[in-house]
Amino acid sequence: STNAGRDYSTNAGRDYSTILLNGKNAVGIAQKDSKVKGVIGSAFALPIYNEKNDIVDIVAVVIDGKKIKENVFYWVKGGKLVEYEN
Repeated sequence: STNAGRDYSTNAGRDYSTILLNGKNAVGIAQKDSKVKGVIGSAFALPIYNEKNDIVDIVAVVIDGKKIKENVFYWVKGGKLVEYEN
């Protein structure tokens, strides 16, 4: 599924979702193998799974334009938050 939000919106997705945080102070959370991108000032969280598909941790970030780039898709791969690549 694809979810998009404007200022101050909350967006949630299931496995394999695409979250677009188009507004400042928007928040997103999604499940396994999902990707998220947004504008500066938005935030998102993605879970980290073990080999049994159990959630073992979560990554939560604010898009600041420096460490986490604006309008760049991110996802969790190998237990780490990385830029999304096809």
